[in-house]
Amino acid sequence: MSPVRPVAAAASIGALLLATGCGIATTGVIEAGPPGTVKVAAPDTGSLLYFVAPEGRLVPVVFVDRSDRSDSYDPLRVGPNSLIDLLAGGPDEAARAAGLRTELPARSEWPKAEEPRMFFTDSQSVRVELPITVKSLSAVARLQLVCTAVSAVRTGPETEVALGGPDGRLDPMRCVGSAD
Repeated sequence: MSPVRPVAAAASIGALLLATGCGIATTGVIEAGPPGTVKVAAPDTGSLLYFVAPEGRLVPVVFVDRSDRSDSYDPLRVGPNSLIDLLAGGPDEAARAAGLRTELPARSEWPKAEEPRMFFTDSQSVRVELPITVKSLSAVARLQLVCTAVSAVRTGPETEVALGGPDGRLDPMRCVGSAD
């Protein structure tokens, strides 16, 4: 017998052992904590609106104010009122085609004479007063407002936003990866 045959036989047995997985059984999906988060920076001439993806997570969508032709961008001028109105108006056609939606009441259902207002209470706190009831909003709708407000004022995720409405004020929230 030539020395090549035992080497070939040993290689075949090794390959067979590898193919059988050495007796390790398969397992199902094992949860390993919350999903990762991604920090998305808005461009210098735009802000982020947060809409809801089909699976329920928030997705930032860039809104660029095309009416500002100057070199200076003031996010508060374009900011809270306009952005929250846009958020309540729902995603544009392209975002809807991608399955995005809003959980806020339609802007047409809001009192016509009143607009949302945003106030800085200090460098890490913002208060948003809305003309709609806030306590009945879903956690996702609240988070849409909070994350959009943080984008409008261009602060970090550590900024707390307190939402208020005719029914009272909610505890401050931060823009986080989920509404849980």
